[in-house]
Amino acid sequence: MAAQQLDFLFSSLKRWWKIALPIGLAAAAAMFAFLVLTKAPMFESDAVLRVRREAPYIAFQKSRDSASDRFAATQLALFRTRSVLEPALQSVEEDFPDVAKLNDGIQWLDEQLKAHISHSELVTLRFQADSPELSQAALRGILDSYLVYSQSIESTSEDRVIELLAQERDSRRNIVDQTREKVREEVQASGVVFADDDLASFLSNASFNAMEQMLIRTEVDVEVLSARLTAEEERVASGEFANSTEHELMKFIDSTPDVDAIKKSIDEAQGRLDAYMVRLSNPANSPLVIKTKEQLTKLRGDLAAAQNRVRGDAEEKFKQLSEESNAERLRDLQDQVAAKTAIRNRLLSRLEEEKKKLSGDAINVEFARDELARQEDIFDRISSRIVALQTERRAPDRVELVDPPRLPKEAVPVSLKKPIVAACAALLAPFALCVLFERLTERVAGADALATESGIAVFGETTRLPAAIGNSSVERFLPYRESVGNIGSLLQLSCKPESASEAQVVGILSSVAHEGKTSLATHLAAFLGRGERRRTLLLEADFRAPTVRHVLGLEKAPGLSQVLSGDCALGDAIRAVFVPNYGEMDVLTVGTDAMKSLPLNFAALEDTLKQLRGRYDYIIIDTSPILCTNEALPIAMLSDVNILCVMKGESRLTQVRHSVNRLNKVDVDLLGIVLNGVDASNYYSRYGRYASHADTV
Repeated sequence: MAAQQLDFLFSSLKRWWKIALPIGLAAAAAMFAFLVLTKAPMFESDAVLRVRREAPYIAFQKSRDSASDRFAATQLALFRTRSVLEPALQSVEEDFPDVAKLNDGIQWLDEQLKAHISHSELVTLRFQADSPELSQAALRGILDSYLVYSQSIESTSEDRVIELLAQERDSRRNIVDQTREKVREEVQASGVVFADDDLASFLSNASFNAMEQMLIRTEVDVEVLSARLTAEEERVASGEFANSTEHELMKFIDSTPDVDAIKKSIDEAQGRLDAYMVRLSNPANSPLVIKTKEQLTKLRGDLAAAQNRVRGDAEEKFKQLSEESNAERLRDLQDQVAAKTAIRNRLLSRLEEEKKKLSGDAINVEFARDELARQEDIFDRISSRIVALQTERRAPDRVELVDPPRLPKEAVPVSLKKPIVAACAALLAPFALCVLFERLTERVAGADALATESGIAVFGETTRLPAAIGNSSVERFLPYRESVGNIGSLLQLSCKPESASEAQVVGILSSVAHEGKTSLATHLAAFLGRGERRRTLLLEADFRAPTVRHVLGLEKAPGLSQVLSGDCALGDAIRAVFVPNYGEMDVLTVGTDAMKSLPLNFAALEDTLKQLRGRYDYIIIDTSPILCTNEALPIAMLSDVNILCVMKGESRLTQVRHSVNRLNKVDVDLLGIVLNGVDASNYYSRYGRYASHADTV
């Protein structure tokens, strides 16, 4: 199947390349010139940021977590959020009122902004616009809006964490006071002030102290993480992250097939309008400009309607994605809190188990003192953490502007990528249309498809006939002679005259002209006349476009037309002809003034065939095309068997099906179909090559 498709493709291109290539080259050149010459000059402003991988600090270095690795990517995504682009657009519109006329200014900012992060900590931002001042102002507006927004987010989050930790510190102060009161009560109840040496040794045990220190650190971590979790939950509940997905939502809406098709149509119409405004001397009154503007207005209305139509599903999907992202972030913090809490609970359990090993009033006093020391240590550590957070608030920003937006001095060189791609598409478009046309016309591509579509078995195949046949081209003619010989041998075995006299007359049919009918009839008759030296006659019955005389190089002479009209005897019209590579055979051409015999005298033709049956073993009739003439079917009915010729890559399957239907309606005996025009290499690959030199055959 793949080989047939490739063969179909190559045959289609071979048939149409002389027409498609000039058209494709002209279209490619026009497309390339249009995209290059009509593209307005663009100016690009750039700026450089430094995004530190490690957060800077004053005295307290922050621990590295998984979020640190995603910080740079998060900042790049933050540039494209509506929370950053909306204030930037407002600042640009103040100095450049034309920007306010854009259909979607935020989308314009997003499309023109390019961000690239290198392996170092530097991020390069670029913005293109049609004027140097606009490109610089737009990039400056985006940077200012981003820095304000990112710093406010970080400041708000840190303030909330400090506030929650301060509340926890106040709560811990009460716990310390309660624990201190419990120690006094234990001392008063027991009267024990100092512990003995054994108890002091146990309490100063290294493993016991290590567990206590780990418990203190874990307790502090639990409180800090809980504060961060609470702050994050409040941010999610407040809807602060909703704006961060609005721009992605609009991009998703614009990427849907309906909206994308309308946007492309708008771009094309806008491009035509821009070209008209440049080329026309009076564009305001031009019917082309007016019509294009009306089309743009309608397309923009269609765009808004399409965006509203798909927005519901898009919002639901992005809401789900946003909720999943927020939930994942909260789950991460919750998992950290749960892990630290589990460690704390295990440490408490182990300490309780160790305490149960001892008993007595002194033990209770010491354990109460130990609990007091632990709570005081936790209180001190939370207080220190608050101080650290407040101190690091004054640390340098993690994002630093290295090079501010510059004013570009010259336009950006026109990128040839899109024009080249468009030119290549324009070059290939005519070829694609030709292949599509060939596919729609259903030309015959191979024997298997022909048999399947027509419902008639393929009787045989012949190779493509060389353009010139002479003594110098015997080897080139050999494949065609071999293929015709195979058909002739199969015909002799299928229809033997001595066993079935009604198989003498063989009609060679075709649906339309140029399907190899005459060539097959001529060479088949020549082949059947050799070998056993059977008497064979080639009878030309194509009265409208006779070509046998030209194929065999004969002079004009009386023929079948004169025989049917009674102007010539049958014996006088038949001529013996020597055919190169075959030998002699008898030929009865149409004769002179063939069109005068139409409409055809079928009674006279039938009488002529009766006379010829007594003289010849085989009579090969070259008929006129079935679909073009009305005499082809009656002649086919006079034949004993018929062969339908089909030219590979030229004949259409619909024509073959119509011809077969017509033959079936009049009960014509169709022996099979012969596929002409098969490539010699394909023919030998399917049937094998026995000899490659003419003198061996």
